[in-house]
Amino acid sequence: MQRIPPQEPVLRQLFEKFFLMDQGGFIHYDLQAPNIVISRTHTGLIDFEFAAQGNPFSIKDETYLCDYNISPNPYVPLRSCVSNFEFRTLYPYLALLRSHASGRAVAAFARSYLRCKAEYHTLMGEFFSSAADACTSGSLSLFPGGIPLEDLRRGARYETVLAGLYRSAPPEILASEYLIMRLRFEMFERDFNGRCCELDSQFSHAGQKVRGFAGRASNPQSCPALWYFTNSLELLKKLKRKAAAGSV
Repeated sequence: MQRIPPQEPVLRQLFEKFFLMDQGGFIHYDLQAPNIVISRTHTGLIDFEFAAQGNPFSIKDETYLCDYNISPNPYVPLRSCVSNFEFRTLYPYLALLRSHASGRAVAAFARSYLRCKAEYHTLMGEFFSSAADACTSGSLSLFPGGIPLEDLRRGARYETVLAGLYRSAPPEILASEYLIMRLRFEMFERDFNGRCCELDSQFSHAGQKVRGFAGRASNPQSCPALWYFTNSLELLKKLKRKAAAGSV
């Protein structure tokens, strides 16, 4: 990605591609910057050497769930191209942007990015809701693959909550997203590129920050934000278990 922040139409194109892949259970696994082709108006993805496909609605074991690429939705957990893109490309890009742009410019780009990401979560919510409706019309309590109907409906609602929060993200959500991206990045760099880093202290710091955000969101008017921060803490636990297990 270039130093000039990509415009929203370009980001939306990326999220359209990520949605199509994620809904089909197809994950690229290598969405680093050289594999993302961006012009002024178009985007493309290359190098599918490590790509894999599976049933997005299958029951997941602990090894699957504790992964760098796991999505933030605990009810319908997917390994997501969005998560992969964020720690392979977006976090290093934000770090570069922070080195030469003002804090206000970095925050403006982060909010622009999350506005586009909101559209992805709206589509995922509709996708999960349609899957739940298919179960209902077929009188099934489980979607083929094993996800319970109630989890599909909760997952759909949570995607809608994420979309709403990302459309006008407050500073606490910007900070939480950045902390999680950074941890994914540091874990991957340690396991695959031999980078030395102190993950325990980073997990402790991230947990304290997110718990603080959750505490400030614990009033009835902040229920969506409280749901987000509570699930973010659960996501941190999954990532910490992955960090403890290493690259196996």
